[in-house]
Formats: sequence, C-alpha cells, structure tokens
Amino acid sequence: MRPWVFGIARHVLGRHRRAAWRRARHEGGAESAAAAVAPATPAIETRDLADALARLPASRREAWVLHHVHGLSFQQIAERFRIGVGAAKLRSSRAMRALRAALGADPEIDPERRGTRDG
Repeated sequence: MRPWVFGIARHVLGRHRRAAWRRARHEGGAESAAAAVAPATPAIETRDLADALARLPASRREAWVLHHVHGLSFQQIAERFRIGVGAAKLRSSRAMRALRAALGADPEIDPERRGTRDG
C-alpha cells in the first residue's frame, strides 16, 4: 500500500506545482513563474494522505482508486458499479477535488467557474 500512497502524493504535489507555475505565468510573466515554483511546498505525509482517503465516501474513493491507482477506464468502472460513464467520472473528479482540498493542494478557484455548479 505504501508505494502507491507515495505515488499519489508525488502526483498531487506535481499538479499543485504546475498549477502554481501556470497561475504565476498568467499573472506576471516567466520570471515570477519560476519564483512561484522555487519555494518548496510542504511534503505530504503518508498518514495525511491515508486519512484523506479514509474520509472520502466509499463510492468516490473506490472510483478514484480504480482509475488513478489501478488504471481502469471510466467505462470499466461504470460497468463494475452499474452506473453511467459520466457518473464514474464525476465520482473520481469529486474524490480528487476532496483530496486536494484535504491536503492543501487545492488551487484557487478559476474566476470563470466561480458561482457555477459542477453537477
């Protein structure tokens, strides 16, 4: 279990850094983009990630693990749970958003999406 938890943490951290770099590049050019990525972000502890996963609703956690850890397609996940493909994607997406928020790696809300619902 430990290797995939560290892999997940590495990917979440990478997404956070890329989002920070894009945000800084959009706001003020390449110089500030490099500065935004340079400061080390706090490491995600294995226990924190395991706790965040445990707090997810079972259906979302299972869809997320099946897709991001085991590599199943959303079609395969939908067949396994007897739900639509869109519902499988939504469960995984909401699980990812909850993990990012729980781990402090949630990028700022895009101003264009503010006030909209995701379904």
